[in-house]
Amino acid sequence: MFRALDENQESVFANQATADASYFCPVCGGELTLKAGPVRVTHFAHQSRNTCPYKEDGNNMSEWHVRMQSYFPLECREIYFKDDETKEIHRADVFLKEANTVIEFQKSHMDPDEFYTRTMFYLNRGFRIAWVFDESRDKAQPGDLGKFRHLENREKEFGYPHGALCFKWLYHRECLPGAGDPLDIKLGNPLPNYAVFVYTGSEEVDCVTRIVHEQDDYGTVVLSVVQLPMSEGMDPDILFKDEEFMIANSDWREPVGHYRAERQFYIDYLTRRNTRPTQPSNPIGRQMAGPIPRRVPIRRKRRGRF
Repeated sequence: MFRALDENQESVFANQATADASYFCPVCGGELTLKAGPVRVTHFAHQSRNTCPYKEDGNNMSEWHVRMQSYFPLECREIYFKDDETKEIHRADVFLKEANTVIEFQKSHMDPDEFYTRTMFYLNRGFRIAWVFDESRDKAQPGDLGKFRHLENREKEFGYPHGALCFKWLYHRECLPGAGDPLDIKLGNPLPNYAVFVYTGSEEVDCVTRIVHEQDDYGTVVLSVVQLPMSEGMDPDILFKDEEFMIANSDWREPVGHYRAERQFYIDYLTRRNTRPTQPSNPIGRQMAGPIPRRVPIRRKRRGRF
């Protein structure tokens, strides 16, 4: 948690706070502790006995989550919204007021009801919302994109003439709405105010990729051919452009061709490894050399007593 309220109910950021002052949570009103050290970025934390719904998020925010938020201005992070009728409170990771856009970053497991509630909370208020899920993998197999495995033989089923990349989503997010849900992503007709992105960690710079189509409740997905690099000057409108616009306004052929080349190189490598001949490369020379002599252990003479 990077934003808190002081004794005058004014918003204060963690990097501007002092250790001798008191700060309170904007949601539950509980007192917060300022955490500053050389390991983690300066932040506010709830006390151990507090039952605030944002306690775990504020105290255990991942390094990836913090890094993603750092691409946006400080005043746009952790914005709280409250429904006066239902008393419902939600905290947006990033809210870009001029673009009317909410961006949520999610790394840990998420309940389907919570995903639907938070999404509809913003959509009903006329906001656009983009979800970004961390799907990177430390021990990904060569040729995979994070937790996504390429399914080249199924790409023609989706009718994308530009050769979009179809993947099997390993350990896919169960919180995402499946077929028939109002928030389901439709082929060629994405909602103009709702988008789902994934971060695979496969690039040297932080990039996110949009899911343009899904099947089997997100077990199989088609990813956009365009990866969007995260930057401080990022245009939020690009998050909600359809795939046809992305293709017409980007050099998508280069990254797709580069990925296919790497994938084919990996397949050829596995083929050569699995079909390696068991016979020696020079059997005639082995026969002329004769059998390998058996090694006889050398017994050392036992030393006698003096």
